[in-house]
Amino acid sequence: MFEIVLWTLMLIGVSDLGVLTSAEDESCVCGQRSTFSFRIAGGKVAKEGSHPWQAAIFSPRKGFACGGSVITDWHILSSGYCIRGLWWVKGWKVRLGTVDRLSNKGELFDVTEWFVHPKYHALTDTPISDIVIGKLNRKITFGELIQPICLNNNGRIDLTNRRAIAIGWGMEESEGPLVRRLREASVPVSSDWRCSKSTIGSVFRPELMLCTSSYPKGPCPGDEGGSLMLEVDETYMMLIGIISYVEDCAESTGVVTYTKVSVFHKWIESVTADAKKCQPPQFA
Repeated sequence: MFEIVLWTLMLIGVSDLGVLTSAEDESCVCGQRSTFSFRIAGGKVAKEGSHPWQAAIFSPRKGFACGGSVITDWHILSSGYCIRGLWWVKGWKVRLGTVDRLSNKGELFDVTEWFVHPKYHALTDTPISDIVIGKLNRKITFGELIQPICLNNNGRIDLTNRRAIAIGWGMEESEGPLVRRLREASVPVSSDWRCSKSTIGSVFRPELMLCTSSYPKGPCPGDEGGSLMLEVDETYMMLIGIISYVEDCAESTGVVTYTKVSVFHKWIESVTADAKKCQPPQFA
């Protein structure tokens, strides 16, 4: 997943970022973490409660498929790439409330329906409009280990060089097994110019995507669907990107593309219109 290196987590305030506002519920707050991660030699493993919106998604045919994020009391947000070719198959599962993807802890849900973005396609290595929403079979009860993440809806903000956090259960290098416990890495968001000059430059769409380097640390294969987040004013976490595609994991030319969440907030709102949405602290 993330190349194992020691690093210091550096977060900055981003109070100028927006969030989804319609159909919000005044009784709950999004983006809250009950604990922070702990450092291990050579990397960072997420502690229980550090990313309580993280979802482990399991395919009925392949087992663990990818990550996702809790966004309402009925829905998770992920990458269309994760369910490609199998979205219509019954038997998809989602586990919430644990950082161990192989654990029986937490809560297990069935996915009753996938909402794939109508403009999604994976005809190129870098999928376009790579976003999907899964509706679960029962209502999510929020608690210390299960919380929704706040969503960015302000596409006017320049995210270049903002230091974000990416999380997932992917490989630690270009080849190898998936990690068992959720890992995180601090990565600066690259400029559109740098993304366009990278190895995925020919298919990079700045109006729809963000990108970061995967060297010396960052997402690798298996992290698709996971979160790219910013900490806002040291009070809550906001989702700005969904891990979409990884090129040359952990190599000097490595680059990761993310679906830009702000672009799709109206579509997210329309799909989840009847569900409970929590507000960031300053609006609660």
